[in-house]
Amino acid sequence: MKESALSTGRNEAVKGTDIIKKATLLILLGLLSNLLAAENRFSVTISANFLEPRDPDYQNKYLSNIFFPQLKLAYRVTDGFIVWASYSYVRAKGLIPVVEINTTSTQNLLSFGIGYGGMFSELFSWQVEAGLVSFDYKEEALGETASGSALGFNAGGTMFYSFGKMFVEVEAGYLYSKDEANGTAIKLGGPHGGIGLGFRF
Repeated sequence: MKESALSTGRNEAVKGTDIIKKATLLILLGLLSNLLAAENRFSVTISANFLEPRDPDYQNKYLSNIFFPQLKLAYRVTDGFIVWASYSYVRAKGLIPVVEINTTSTQNLLSFGIGYGGMFSELFSWQVEAGLVSFDYKEEALGETASGSALGFNAGGTMFYSFGKMFVEVEAGYLYSKDEANGTAIKLGGPHGGIGLGFRF
């Protein structure tokens, strides 16, 4: 019964991440279809970020702060409200404690959600946002690979400095999810922050 329940839970998690991937793809297609018809409503941002993992085992194997790049697309629906989708790639190399065996971790994050923001002035603006995120993770050691997927949440805030159609952003937020691997509970995500450069169309 326990194995059956665990299998059912994992199937539901996989279905959840599949829904996130499909929804993200639909949002991306929708954003691109509106690109030519809308002026200054569409934006693309590339950012450099750092993640502080919340899982103790992950922290023991890898660095306490992990660098990751992110690509983000957003569309302003009305004044203040946006929809957005993003992709992040997290990769780290480390050592398994005691035995000191090399190990590599990779995570692919697809996320989408909504946001709301306003202007401080013509140059400075702000935005808060929340959404769902799909974690696809993999760990490799001694030629063996363990992988999985999980559905989670993403929330944060951003400050912008605009100059013409371009802008610089500073953001901070929190990624959260959890899963189970080989009978052990694992935490995915954690607090993160970064700086990015964007362009409005």
